[in-house]
Amino acid sequence: MHTKKEDEKLYFELFGIAKKENMALIQSTINTFSNTMRSITSRIFGFLDRYSDSDKIKNSFTTFAGDFANIHKDILMRLGS
Repeated sequence: MHTKKEDEKLYFELFGIAKKENMALIQSTINTFSNTMRSITSRIFGFLDRYSDSDKIKNSFTTFAGDFANIHKDILMRLGS
């Protein structure tokens, strides 16, 4: 999944470069983005686990709709930051 690759590779490599170049503000920004993405990734995987098949969605559609809306909001907020 894209977010997992972003968590594991992108921010790790960017942080290493910023640290090597002694760019404290960039390091702080990378940490903020990385922590946000880890949190979103965790919620996405939890959502996918909870609603792994159509029966699970049908049996708890109201909860599914709310959870989906929250994930959607998280992603839009992240893209806007």
